[in-house]
Amino acid sequence: MNCAGTGCVQVADYIDKATIESGTYPQREVNFKDNNENIKLDGMAIEASVVGNAFTENNIEIWYYEQPDYLSTSISGTPANQEKPIFTKTNFKWNVNDIDKF
Repeated sequence: MNCAGTGCVQVADYIDKATIESGTYPQREVNFKDNNENIKLDGMAIEASVVGNAFTENNIEIWYYEQPDYLSTSISGTPANQEKPIFTKTNFKWNVNDIDKF
């Protein structure tokens, strides 16, 4: 991968032995190294390094996706002390997003 014209390396914060937290590059800046085409919604494997260049080999796949559009909600009057579900009509953009990844 090639990110913003360089390697795709981000600094991460160690949370605990099973969790790290890191940012990512904007999708428009992530390209395949071999042909320089944008990654679009394809997956990419990421690895972590705690010490220098000693990276894991976990092959964890992440991907970008089109954000859903929230179209309307079902809000109706109810007393403040009662629970009531709120339904949100949502366009998940299944024509471009992979339902199996959600």
